[in-house]
Amino acid sequence: MKPTALALGVLVLLFGAGYLVEINVASSKGYQIRTLENQISALKEEGERIELKVAQEQSVQAVETKVQDMGMVPTPKVEYMAVTAPSVAQR
Repeated sequence: MKPTALALGVLVLLFGAGYLVEINVASSKGYQIRTLENQISALKEEGERIELKVAQEQSVQAVETKVQDMGMVPTPKVEYMAVTAPSVAQR
């Protein structure tokens, strides 16, 4: 076998191995990206569920129910006190 044919064969093997390594790296990065995208999607859905739950818990009906469950009753009449100008004691 001639030295040029041997060198050419070695170069083809090296380039082939390099190509396989690059394809492997690219496919593993693609897998990681898909995994992260799935996690992002799941977290967005969870955030939306939490926001909906917060909105439900803050609704007037939910608050009224909780107030009744705690045994609170509405005040029959509210009286407000009128505040006059402050006065200072002098000697």
